[in-house]
Amino acid sequence: MIYKRSLSIENIRTIINICNKHKVKTNFNTPNSFICRSKFVYMLVNKLFLKSMSIANEGKINMEYMKNNDELIKKLEQNYKDIIKCEIIHINTKRISALKEELQELNDIEVVSSSKHNIEITAKLVSKGKAVEALTNYYNIKREEIITIGDSENDLSMIEYGGLGVAMANASEEIKRRADYITDTNDNDGVAKVINKFILNENVK
Repeated sequence: MIYKRSLSIENIRTIINICNKHKVKTNFNTPNSFICRSKFVYMLVNKLFLKSMSIANEGKINMEYMKNNDELIKKLEQNYKDIIKCEIIHINTKRISALKEELQELNDIEVVSSSKHNIEITAKLVSKGKAVEALTNYYNIKREEIITIGDSENDLSMIEYGGLGVAMANASEEIKRRADYITDTNDNDGVAKVINKFILNENVK
């Protein structure tokens, strides 16, 4: 473990209370487990992602569905030192937007999204940018030697930290405005083209 900051139990309770007010269910992650209050998320992860994640983590992935908030809070209180993220997924974008706006008023958490249907909440100073910074310090790599590539709001801190911050062509307009360079889309080998152009120094159309 190079860098870790968990959500505090106080933050967890506050997040749950705000989400309850907006009638949205929360889901929490530890490094090797999902604690789901949303039945939809529990079924979605089980159906689409659990097998590949389990293989990647040598089978050490655990999923639990909590039937009510009392059960959820009890479970989180037992594991709060390892709660590294809260993720909220909801089909109603207006509800997600209102919830995000209220959560962003809290000072000691980070709030970002990777789509208009989700919110990702971590402790303050936890982001993709901070992760890249921790790796640069650990491996003694110069910031200007780093290329970071992304397409969503949760990639922005990383794109801004990298010596060359790259946005995919299918990224949001805000990400493209803040990036140093825009590559092709993910469907057209955008990442490979960045590697060829800036690392392998090959001509890329």
